[in-house]
Amino acid sequence: MKVIKCGLLIILSGLLLSVVTGCQRKKKEVIKPIPVKQEAKNAQTYVDLGIVAMTNGRFKVAEANIKEAIKLNPKYAKAWHVLGLLYIKQKKYQQAQMLLVKAIKLKPDYVPAYYDLGILMAEIFNKKNLAERIFLKGLKVKPDDPFLHKALGALYYQEGKYIKAAKNLRFYYEKYKNDIGVVLALADSYVKIGFPEKAYSILEESFKANPRNVAVLERLADVCVKIGRYREAERRYKEAILLDSSKKRYYLKLAEVFKSNGKRDKYVLALEEAYSLDPSDRSLKAKIEMLKGGFEN
Repeated sequence: MKVIKCGLLIILSGLLLSVVTGCQRKKKEVIKPIPVKQEAKNAQTYVDLGIVAMTNGRFKVAEANIKEAIKLNPKYAKAWHVLGLLYIKQKKYQQAQMLLVKAIKLKPDYVPAYYDLGILMAEIFNKKNLAERIFLKGLKVKPDDPFLHKALGALYYQEGKYIKAAKNLRFYYEKYKNDIGVVLALADSYVKIGFPEKAYSILEESFKANPRNVAVLERLADVCVKIGRYREAERRYKEAILLDSSKKRYYLKLAEVFKSNGKRDKYVLALEEAYSLDPSDRSLKAKIEMLKGGFEN
């Protein structure tokens, strides 16, 4: 008789025997929706319960509740959309795509599904052209949706289409000025298309609102250099160093400002500070030695 060992279980001619006391066939776990009062049994309630469970990482419970919502109302677009988001979290991307498309078909003016479907196409499937079409279609439905403008602007920025990126990111920025990622991308887009003064204005406003954000401060200093405001650039880089003295590049950038202003001694000192943070940089060490020896300006 052929014997097949499977963990602690032995299968003999289709019969399952336990070789350890208490070892039984594991039953498939059945997850039921969270019980609710009869008067509250509607699709929206179960979707809300599913969202809470998903947020807490209880994916099986979330799926059971969302599917109960779909059972109660198969035409409820939000339920299909949220189930799609759940599958994205579980990396079931093909299934998620189908569900998001279904949500749009059920309710063509349901904008959130356009946003998430576009993100899925761009970030997971790397179908940037399709993502662009999805975002644009969503904006036809709701031209003033800031999140679609943000997503489309970010897509254009990644592709180096800075004029289009600036237009869409600016729309979002006017409504959500504390989104630092958008502030930096928008400022960089303005610099790329030849409007550094606009970049300066946005960065300065953002830094006033977020005075300890060193990323904004560094970019503001960079733009100051770009538009020839060297004294302010020097001050901004020094502020950045006060906030975070561990960044070698801050000292290197400050050194270049000193060099532009003819402050040779301060230029060398800034380079030495940069070198102290990275003693393995042989080229920087050689440069400092040449400067000290009078062989380089």
